[in-house]
Amino acid sequence: QRKIFGLPSNFANFVMKVKTGMILFLFDHQNRKLYGVYRATSDGAMNIVPHAYRSSRKQFPAQVCFGIMWRCVPVPEEAFRDAIGENYFSPYKFNFGLSSAQVFSLPLALSTFCLFIKWCLFF
Repeated sequence: QRKIFGLPSNFANFVMKVKTGMILFLFDHQNRKLYGVYRATSDGAMNIVPHAYRSSRKQFPAQVCFGIMWRCVPVPEEAFRDAIGENYFSPYKFNFGLSSAQVFSLPLALSTFCLFIKWCLFF
């Protein structure tokens, strides 16, 4: 609805590196699934929408606005693990930051799960 991603304040430095136009991926660490390919429509900042997550009773002040590029069914971790393999530092934990090569290889790993392409990824 608001089209805003948020993370806890301890991820502020990471989110502040996001710039308008960057490709983003949404990973739910609880169910270990990835939910599509997105494009940042704002630079990362603190409290773009201060009470965006009030209903969840959690605070996610490190925020970035986004637009949807690819709508995907939830993608299981096994389907994209190889694309970001070098980021894993334990069997189930990996660094969020992606290299340019990973940003372009990850959508290929997701392509069979995509339902709709709104924008062209390669321009």
